[in-house]
Amino acid sequence: MNIVSKSPDFFIVGAAKAGTTSLWYYLNSNSNIYMLPIKEPHYFSTDIRLSNFRKDYRKKVEFDPDKYFSKPHLESRHIGFIEHEEDYVRLFRERKNSQIVGEASTGYLFSEVAAENIYASNPNSKIIIILRDPIERAFSHYLMNLKAGSTIYNNFLSEVYFDYSKKKKGWGISHLYVEIGLYCKQIEKYKKAFPNENLKIIILEDMVCSPESTISDIFSFLGIPYDKKLNFKKKHNASELPRSAIVPHLLKINSLFGINKIIPSDTRKKIRNLVYTTKNLPQLTNDDFIALKRIFIEDVLNLELLLDRELSWKSKLCR
Repeated sequence: MNIVSKSPDFFIVGAAKAGTTSLWYYLNSNSNIYMLPIKEPHYFSTDIRLSNFRKDYRKKVEFDPDKYFSKPHLESRHIGFIEHEEDYVRLFRERKNSQIVGEASTGYLFSEVAAENIYASNPNSKIIIILRDPIERAFSHYLMNLKAGSTIYNNFLSEVYFDYSKKKKGWGISHLYVEIGLYCKQIEKYKKAFPNENLKIIILEDMVCSPESTISDIFSFLGIPYDKKLNFKKKHNASELPRSAIVPHLLKINSLFGINKIIPSDTRKKIRNLVYTTKNLPQLTNDDFIALKRIFIEDVLNLELLLDRELSWKSKLCR
């Protein structure tokens, strides 16, 4: 890939469904930091490209860069796959000279090439990795897909096993409920590319239980004064479910025909509040842990050795 003329100072590289959206908001609220307005541009994961995605997911995430950049102000957008250097550079348009720059593409951790591409572009990049209990991460991922109407089964284990058994897998191709949560090999790519002082690996449970100390530590890692005015009570990218069984079917129609693209964003927010609820969410059960622990336990034990720390997840998986 081409080495871009502008590259972020730091990257939140994943994992997906492990708190990266919350961290993006915390960092973006600091005037010393400029987070790219598209949270997940995926520019450096050149092995993750729209042309390879399954049709429904491609329709859901594709967008028109020229239309996006034609607006006087760059709007915040959760995801937008940027493949061309000139488009990636345009994401820096509103950055102030005094600000450091960050971005947060969750596909970078899973990608086979992102670590090398980031290093080639800026060897001084700082890398932030957030990890979450892999079974809880998979369940959160399942709830997200259930909300979007992109699951095959309305049962967590059936959905995971079905996806895990697919012959054709990949980002945007299958859901990767299991594969994204096998962290060791993914982290090793970054340990190989970057010195330890440029890597910050945090555990989501630490950020939830001790948000101020965890975020303060991240600001210190970035060399930025900590802003104590952060709102840790507000939830970002929280799990929701459709209020009606018909909503997933409407979402599938929307994905295929891109109806959302012609509905104003304010109207979409109002519709969202009407059709989604946080009540009566499915719960992760002890049986789920028992069924899936055999898949993850070896990786968790190896991860403890790699990180040189004990993980609370192990006690659940070793019951």
